[in-house]
Amino acid sequence: MKKLFSILVMVLFALCISAQEINSKVAQQDNQKKVTKYEEFTSRTGVILKFVDVNLSKIGNGINTYIRILMGNPNQYFLVLSRTEEATAFYTTGGGTAMIEYGDLVEINNALDIIFSQETVDLNSKPEYLVNEFVTDDGFVVGYNIKKRQGGVFAENFVELERNGGHIGIGKPEKFIQAFKEAQAKIEELKANEGR
Repeated sequence: MKKLFSILVMVLFALCISAQEINSKVAQQDNQKKVTKYEEFTSRTGVILKFVDVNLSKIGNGINTYIRILMGNPNQYFLVLSRTEEATAFYTTGGGTAMIEYGDLVEINNALDIIFSQETVDLNSKPEYLVNEFVTDDGFVVGYNIKKRQGGVFAENFVELERNGGHIGIGKPEKFIQAFKEAQAKIEELKANEGR
């Protein structure tokens, strides 16, 4: 019986050590930096990279917007949001640039109308805390949160610029919705004129 107990203890000990090793490997994989679509394209070596920028209208809150075309076969299109120097000094969290790939921009535009059409209903439900957001593969987030505070329930519309890219309160979302839709239309125009 003692021998069986000793074997059982050794098996349990081996299982615990194996589980710790597996958890350690999973944690290491999670900590490895995920590469954005822009970083994936621009980090290739042994190729010539050509960038073309097309300016768009500035969005309120000190955000410059432009389309960056990465020339290649095929061309890649990104909406770039970057904080002005004044806005970067004002916003103290994270960096100040987001690169939104065209496919992600289309998804964002489809999600924006749905998300912000729900804001009034969510506000009227008077939750303690509620978040409604859309997140791209690259970690760009747009949405709102609702918090109950002294004096009532308040909504904050926000944009987060990629992973660890900073948080921007955007006030009324209409400016961003319009800017994103205009950017999508401009990219589609540029794509239609490719090769002419």
